[in-house]
Amino acid sequence: MNKIKKLFLFSAPIIPIFAVVACGNTQSFSNQYLHEKDVLDKYVILNPDDKTFTLDLSKTDLTKIDSNAFTQFKDRVFSQIKNLDAASNKTNSDEKKKQIEQKVYYLSKIIFPASLKEIGPRAFEADTSFLQGKEGQKITELDFSKSTNLEKIDEFAFANNAITNLKLPSSLTFIGQGAFQRNKISSLELSENSKLSIIETGAFFENSLENIDFSNTSTIRQISAGAFENNQIQTITFSQNNTAVTISPSAFKGNSIKSDNEIKNLPTNSKVTNIFN
Repeated sequence: MNKIKKLFLFSAPIIPIFAVVACGNTQSFSNQYLHEKDVLDKYVILNPDDKTFTLDLSKTDLTKIDSNAFTQFKDRVFSQIKNLDAASNKTNSDEKKKQIEQKVYYLSKIIFPASLKEIGPRAFEADTSFLQGKEGQKITELDFSKSTNLEKIDEFAFANNAITNLKLPSSLTFIGQGAFQRNKISSLELSENSKLSIIETGAFFENSLENIDFSNTSTIRQISAGAFENNQIQTITFSQNNTAVTISPSAFKGNSIKSDNEIKNLPTNSKVTNIFN
């Protein structure tokens, strides 16, 4: 698993808020939802108490969210300052910069639309080369309640955020490599009649999961290496109707559960190899 762990590690220099905000002129996927006129209350719902905002895409007809769509700093902030470039000029005093910071809101929650079918690679990854790591700069909540057509969440789509509870829609079939790695997920719920089939390498690597319950789906076919490594998992439960599943080495390494015999309803003829090592 050393190779896997190396793949998941990200390290990059911290870039000051003002240096990055000043790059905000570049057009991007996120621009139409964050920086065009009249986005406030249409797509952006401010939470003044904690200086965060909710991105509400529920009324859009999006079918795919592009790769890296909301990865960079400028794609994850909303500001009521008309000219951030001028406001963030290096000649400004420290006091002025503090005033600017107070008018910047960070993306904390996304509400996804019914039309959505795919979330692209690294679409909402918290890139530490752009974020400063302060409290409130990372995504904490995802609302898939309307996303009845979502089929695929690609690699690293939500990596390195601060998501705590996650309920996935029944339409989802594929979770890509590292899609939710290094969050704070303690609760993972699959909607009833879930079609989930493939959970790729490191999909939930380093979270806070205690129980894995696949009883709402009978379609799990593959759980790849390191998929649930380094959590706090005590129980794993499959549906009694699930057919054979392939679970790769180290899929559940670094958890409280240590034996195949402790897995409830493990499907007959499943291929299980060193999943705790």
